[in-house]
Amino acid sequence: MRKVMITQGGVCQPAGMAIAAAINARAVPQQPCHQLPALCHHKVMLKHTSAAAHNSRACGAQAWQHLAGQLPSTAAIAWQAPVSASRQMSTAIMCHSTQQPGSPQQISWLSQAHQWPSQMQTSMDHGTPLGENGNGSSRSAFGSGNYNSNSGSSSSSSNGYNRHSSETQPGFAALDATDLHEQHIDAIMVLAGGLTPHGGLPDWVHRRLDVARDLHLLKDRKPPIICLGGGTPHKPVVVGHNGHVIHESTSCAKYLMEAGVQAADILKEVSSYDTVGNAYFSLTIHALPAGWRRIAVVTSHFHMPRSMSLFADLYRMAGSYYFGDPHWYSLTFLSASDDGVFDDYVYQARINKEAGSLAHWQRVVATLPEFSAFHAWLHADHLCYAVSRQHELGKQTIKALQLLESY
Repeated sequence: MRKVMITQGGVCQPAGMAIAAAINARAVPQQPCHQLPALCHHKVMLKHTSAAAHNSRACGAQAWQHLAGQLPSTAAIAWQAPVSASRQMSTAIMCHSTQQPGSPQQISWLSQAHQWPSQMQTSMDHGTPLGENGNGSSRSAFGSGNYNSNSGSSSSSSNGYNRHSSETQPGFAALDATDLHEQHIDAIMVLAGGLTPHGGLPDWVHRRLDVARDLHLLKDRKPPIICLGGGTPHKPVVVGHNGHVIHESTSCAKYLMEAGVQAADILKEVSSYDTVGNAYFSLTIHALPAGWRRIAVVTSHFHMPRSMSLFADLYRMAGSYYFGDPHWYSLTFLSASDDGVFDDYVYQARINKEAGSLAHWQRVVATLPEFSAFHAWLHADHLCYAVSRQHELGKQTIKALQLLESY
């Protein structure tokens, strides 16, 4: 058994004290909560602003004390503290109970899910998308299933991006929880998203990895999780105490192992230094040689529109080029919630950057007739992979400091 103390900013908060007391008073096995069967979830959402932070934390303690009295005696607690008190955001208290077998397991931080190609798109050629027992079902609206989105505010932004928008791009179908439970998945690709100065992971990457971990644990036949990413051209590399470069995917793999995923179920890709490379090397290093066809792709909600476009375009081109079928692959996209991970000015800067990068990719892909043409373009023109541009690496590519905070 172990004692639990929950702090925020170095100070033990009232709600945290109440949660810790409840955990210590109950017979909780000494293992992380994500290793226990997450069969029944009780959730209380507490919202606060900096002006009312103290009062809301006291209310949080009262809410938890009320909730704890209704829970079974064997419960694992996950306390997800807000990133910043400078603006309104949500704090989630999630209790994963070992009681009530048969209840659906939830996916932490999941915001939206989509499938490519859509059922309508494939029905015009080769039938429904690949799925367990031929299930190619899709829904026209998102969120009808049992999701744990941890969503608070619904801040919107320009360029058509919205933190909680359920708008679906053409060729994609929105999915609900039933679809995710029924789908057969060969592998889960999770995109890395930067490192802290000492090689740790930022909060938005934690959320991506939590989504990937929960999807992995949801399946009876545990699909491998592939961590994608070597680094970024926008910041210097992070060097470990042993003098070796710390790749983003290495830190992601470490987090997943600490979160209960077996090392044998985790693979890495360290060749990519941007989202284009994530898509290309996930395909050429892993999906093609492994023979995977049904692939889940996990990233942040703010990063998903561009990721959906890139992965769908490249896997479509590869399917046509190698197998004569543009829908050879079936991709499921899972977005991790953005709420609370950035200040608004940082979020807006990144949204604008994503919109511009998506528009650029759409212009580029319109000029690429097949997969071999993409390969030629990548190694002739792209900053991260073209030998003719390698002298540019190391130069400052992003001057806006608020934008750099999102990398």
